[in-house]
Amino acid sequence: MTYPAPVMGRARLPFSPADHLGLLLLGAFLALGCKPQIGDKCTTSTDCSQVGDRLCDISQPSGYCTVFNCEPKGSNASASCPDGASCVAFGADPSPVAGCENALGSTPYTRTFCMKECDNGNDCRDGYVCEDPQADERFSAVDVDGRTKVCMVAFSASAPDSVSNDVCTKTSPPPDEFPEPPASGYGGGPDGNGDPGSAGASPSASGGNDGI
Repeated sequence: MTYPAPVMGRARLPFSPADHLGLLLLGAFLALGCKPQIGDKCTTSTDCSQVGDRLCDISQPSGYCTVFNCEPKGSNASASCPDGASCVAFGADPSPVAGCENALGSTPYTRTFCMKECDNGNDCRDGYVCEDPQADERFSAVDVDGRTKVCMVAFSASAPDSVSNDVCTKTSPPPDEFPEPPASGYGGGPDGNGDPGSAGASPSASGGNDGI
């Protein structure tokens, strides 16, 4: 008795090429959807980016993903804020007191951060409010990407009722109005009259070099 020869065929793969492509597209979509955004909570900077282009500002409640030292959009792509975020310069003036504005531009104390843009408080996390930092003179802030609202911590401290700006607006008096210097210490010696006194005595007077 003879048996028919077995039919040799290709083994069926668990997934077809189309299935593999679908899985790859799904993985890419999930990766993009889970990428941390500016303003997200964080503990370390790696929570915000795996390539080191963002940092976690742990001084903010539950952390705040941001870009430090950001630059205006259209200038430096590696330092500009992504879509949905705006670059805000804090401390643009040395003082919020009227008359102490900095006419020369930014100060050494200016720091720029990417902040999450918002339309209202519903766009922000718990503990944050949607505000225009440029509208509150206490921040001395300037939105370098164009004035908008961003998610930031509510600032409840009130500004002083009255603050003198004399330190910014007063000028130095002319030399003839300078106060007289104290008598001691300006004459070249301890007694103020040019006599070196004991401090300027020669070594031989004290016998320190006798016999040399």
